[in-house]
Amino acid sequence: MPLKMLNKNIKKVLGYLLLALIALPFVFYYLVLWGAWGNIPDEETISRVHNIEGSLVFAEDGEVLGRFYIQDRTPVALTDISPDVIHALVATEDERFYKHHGTDYRSLVRVLFKSLMLQDRSSGGGSTITQQLAKNLYPRISTGFLFYPVNKTREVIIAGRMEEVYSKEQILELYLNTVSFGEDVYGIESASIRFFGKKAIDLNLEEAATLVGMLKATTSYNPDRHPEAAKERRNIVLGQLSKAGYIAEDSLDYWRNTAVVTHYTKPNKETAAYFIAQVKNQARKLVEVYNQQFDTTYSLEQSGLKIYTTLNINMQKEAEKAMHDHMQELQALFDKHWENGRLWKEQTDLLNQEINKVRNGRSDVALAQKRSMVIFDYDGETEKKFSALDSLQYYLQQLQAGFVSLDPQSGAIKTWVGGTDYRYFPYDHVSYSAKRQVGSVFKPVVYAAALEHGISPCSYYKAEQVAYEVEEGEWSPGNSGNEYEGKYSMEGALEGSINTISVKILQDVGIDSTIAMAKNLGIRTDLPEVPSIALGTASISLLEMVTAYSVLSNGGFEVNPYQIGRIEDASGEVLYQHEQQERARVIDEE
Repeated sequence: MPLKMLNKNIKKVLGYLLLALIALPFVFYYLVLWGAWGNIPDEETISRVHNIEGSLVFAEDGEVLGRFYIQDRTPVALTDISPDVIHALVATEDERFYKHHGTDYRSLVRVLFKSLMLQDRSSGGGSTITQQLAKNLYPRISTGFLFYPVNKTREVIIAGRMEEVYSKEQILELYLNTVSFGEDVYGIESASIRFFGKKAIDLNLEEAATLVGMLKATTSYNPDRHPEAAKERRNIVLGQLSKAGYIAEDSLDYWRNTAVVTHYTKPNKETAAYFIAQVKNQARKLVEVYNQQFDTTYSLEQSGLKIYTTLNINMQKEAEKAMHDHMQELQALFDKHWENGRLWKEQTDLLNQEINKVRNGRSDVALAQKRSMVIFDYDGETEKKFSALDSLQYYLQQLQAGFVSLDPQSGAIKTWVGGTDYRYFPYDHVSYSAKRQVGSVFKPVVYAAALEHGISPCSYYKAEQVAYEVEEGEWSPGNSGNEYEGKYSMEGALEGSINTISVKILQDVGIDSTIAMAKNLGIRTDLPEVPSIALGTASISLLEMVTAYSVLSNGGFEVNPYQIGRIEDASGEVLYQHEQQERARVIDEE
């Protein structure tokens, strides 16, 4: 092939490549726009952002227990926010905010040039306030190796649509009401109260600059935990304010030398947190059933529903106090018994087993590295220098318990305390999934089965020890204090919790009949068909045992525990109403 023709073909190929290179970004943009990696909210959907409202949870007396929301925030109008906050935000995060239409292409080119050509990582991400709002309201989606380009393009498109729907002032208001300040705090009003103990309208210049400075890294620039780092970042914001003309140059040094002084307000410990978590799961299922049945789209976090529960708030507070006081005493006794690290010197296998669960590739040196952390304490949260190993040992030796009560007539749950503190120990020790050996608490089930089978309360049994054939060989139940003399009436044996007699009564009634009685009483757990169940060797949940005892309390009628009485939408339409079913008798009244 002649050289001239070869050069011509090469030029043609290079031309096509150049055209493809130019066309590729446009093709990619329209693929994102058309939903190749997930739908993008349209302008109508975006216009409804203002109407998102969390659902309220009420106790039986109408007191608000909690809320279900996407973000826990206290919305305020832009006029109720200090102008210093708005000036600091625009000056620091998006100085051309009032000049662009959602995306600042000049800033974007500058950032790309600095990041890619000059390797300047301090140049930021080039996102405008509107793009940041788009990311806050519509979180990024997982798209593999195209994660960054797809999501940045989505944010550009959503930001453009937001600018069509909202004014600049509305965008600022939305942003300041939804942005995260860490510690599960969203919105400028909540952040102002948390860190400075005042409303957002009352923030002064240095406080406003401190909060805006936090937006770059909410943990690193937390003014309560890292005041020096927060001050450095605040001073950068103050510099931007001066550059934008909001601070006179001769007063800049004064503001920069001002110490960061917070008035930190700890969040209150939530009442009935374990109960609310259970209600959330149950309410979500009930709302989903309603949506499927009536082709509606109610959302637990966005539709402003009202969920009315059975909880008695006064009883709940007493229950939580009882749990706190009793467990604090027990924990103190436990810690004293195992003081000076003796527990983990004797229980090395357990400790190593738990370390391996959380190691996640970290070395022993990394696990032993200490850092400042806030830990659970009965007298309030405490900040300590703990390593991962210290933390693991500390939390492993924290005792736990559950507390629940219900109306034995209706089954309405009145109190529910699933543990000592939901923030640190979310595992619920009341729920059906939390099964523990119940011990002698099970014995009344055996005696109830005996009464149903015609065994008289005055029937006498010898306390002597007897061996029983089980799968593992012979098994002999023992009594407390090794007392095996004399006879007991059935009533006396139950009162004295005599193990040998409980098993004898089980044998007379039959294991199958006793298990059937347990089911009738509301125990859902599959029980082992062994003699030792008379002594409570089966693992059963606390809620099941309280249900069983409620049947004994109410004269023998079945009990079906429930916690939600009614769910309404924002306009008062009933989506769910608990209906009391006719209760079957499961134990003879006499």
